[in-house]
Amino acid sequence: MAALLTVVAATALLWAGALLVRWAARYLHFRRLEQAIPGPKSLPVLGNLLDLAKVGEDDRLTALLSIAGGRTELSRASVGTRMMVVVSDPDHVAVVLRDPRFADKSDVFYNYLEKVCGPGLLTTNGGHWKRHRAVIRPAFHPSVIDEYVPVFAEEAEALTVALRTATASALTRALTRASLRTVMAADVHEDDEPDLEVIIREMGGRLRDVNERMFRPWLWPDAAFAVSSMGKRLGSFNKVCADLGGRILGRIRGRLHSGEVQTVSLDGVSSKRRTFAEILAESEFTDAEILTEGKTLFGASVETNVTTIKFVLKVLSVKPDIQDRVHRELRSVLGDDMSLTADQVNSLPYLEAVVLETLRLLPSFPLMARTVREETQLGGRTLPADAMLLINVFGLHRDPGSFPDPLRFEPGRFLAEAAAGERHPYSFIPFSAGPRSCIGKRYGMHAVKTVLAAVLRAFRVDPVDDGHLEPAEFPVTFHLALHMVGGVSVKLTPRDRSRGSI
Repeated sequence: MAALLTVVAATALLWAGALLVRWAARYLHFRRLEQAIPGPKSLPVLGNLLDLAKVGEDDRLTALLSIAGGRTELSRASVGTRMMVVVSDPDHVAVVLRDPRFADKSDVFYNYLEKVCGPGLLTTNGGHWKRHRAVIRPAFHPSVIDEYVPVFAEEAEALTVALRTATASALTRALTRASLRTVMAADVHEDDEPDLEVIIREMGGRLRDVNERMFRPWLWPDAAFAVSSMGKRLGSFNKVCADLGGRILGRIRGRLHSGEVQTVSLDGVSSKRRTFAEILAESEFTDAEILTEGKTLFGASVETNVTTIKFVLKVLSVKPDIQDRVHRELRSVLGDDMSLTADQVNSLPYLEAVVLETLRLLPSFPLMARTVREETQLGGRTLPADAMLLINVFGLHRDPGSFPDPLRFEPGRFLAEAAAGERHPYSFIPFSAGPRSCIGKRYGMHAVKTVLAAVLRAFRVDPVDDGHLEPAEFPVTFHLALHMVGGVSVKLTPRDRSRGSI
């Protein structure tokens, strides 16, 4: 018996030794690749884990951008044996966004996001993603997007009334409701309001938790996250979304089955309009897939459109000459019309240039993540399998090689005559680029311009005394999208000389 135990123990030791040798060989190979790429000093095995774990919430963007150290060449940091490679050169970015080797989004970040939005267009890869994009594409056809403008315009006008007495939360709430209406239209009933209020109140927080989880390694395992306070909040939130979405989808299916259609007045003409949910309900999607994509569009709208609008208002508050030019354009194009039409929204080039210049200096997503599935080459460096590529959108947009005097806010860069000049096609990517570029770009721009037009016609935007006078120097961090540290604050002066603020 003793001899048998000795043999078993010896065998176990041999297996453990073999596994250790194998792991050590792999780690040494990883370490050689890591040290061949510029980056901050890293500890053996731990890498930069300790440095990243102690970074405060307001400093996370600065910490991640510091990996690049101002370089445009590839730069890296590591967490254990997982390498993060920052990509800042537009030529390298073009390869990452076009090459099938880098088509998959990062499983670290997007797996966490999937817990909120579900396995949809934003979070999945491969055949699943291709199928979803093909089904969803008709919902974002330009003619369909133009028909959403009356919905945005109606909500925007309601917003201008609310902002005379309310705070910044009114902006978030009104835009959230507008986003939901474009997804579900009139199928939200009065008895849905309690659940709707929960979603409006908590969507931003649950998306913010995605970023929090990334910086808390002890919450990376799903089992640990599920029993955490974040996980429990997410579970309750997802149940509310599923209950409300199920009821609304049931109404849509019942209406479609009965042949009933909704109409909308577009440019004075009553026309049939299929909502986002209706288009998907008539597709091959299951109910779960429809709810996932509806939630994805809803969440993305809340996180990007609202923050973009707030940043534009903040910029205009400290750039009164630019604000005056925007207002002159609005008066010229819109006159005394009370609501915007699709044609009018498409005829505001200077307002659009202001939005694009804001997205240049303050991009909604300052970093985008992709995964390296197999060891491969990029920019003359060897990247290990499972490396996470962080596309440095923030740095790209401030590169003097692409944008002369890059810290100056100049909307003229995006007017037709200037934009026609030579610029690297991957130097400005606020909506990503390549095969996985944002399918909702036109939707987002229409929503943002419609709301801004309504607000800027009703109010003059003035600065608050917070010392932040240059957009390039606004203190920013990121949760899921870019946010201003301490929040965006401006003064609103109604053009009828009453006063209000957000």
